[in-house]
Amino acid sequence: MGEVHIDLIDEFERLDFHVTLICEQVNLEEAEEVEEIVDNLMVRNHWKLNDHDTIIASKITCTGLSMGGSGDYLGVTLIGRRELEEGKILNLITPFTTLKHENSSYMYRHELYSILMRIETEVLLYLEGKRAPEAQLELGF
Repeated sequence: MGEVHIDLIDEFERLDFHVTLICEQVNLEEAEEVEEIVDNLMVRNHWKLNDHDTIIASKITCTGLSMGGSGDYLGVTLIGRRELEEGKILNLITPFTTLKHENSSYMYRHELYSILMRIETEVLLYLEGKRAPEAQLELGF
């Protein structure tokens, strides 16, 4: 099969911060909410963490996911890892997080749902043949 396209990798990396938040690895009460203009059109809210939490968040990676449920109770469990100071790995598994239900306690469930739908699209495109471009090994002159 070939390597996955960068679009799928980028979408999957967006799950890192959701693992961080759902597993309560950082303290958002001490963070500052910031708005960011992207491509002069879209406004994205994100959190500016303190230095300690920024270091922690940078060492967390989402390595997998499992979707389940249906309808209003569609949800996801994210699987991740955090590299500790001594190089050891702490495995992280989020509790099942509902994505559509009004009573979901996760405040970024809509953003998480959007990412998961884009990942699903990219996976389907991969299965249909979308791959990373092959590396250029020679110059054409």
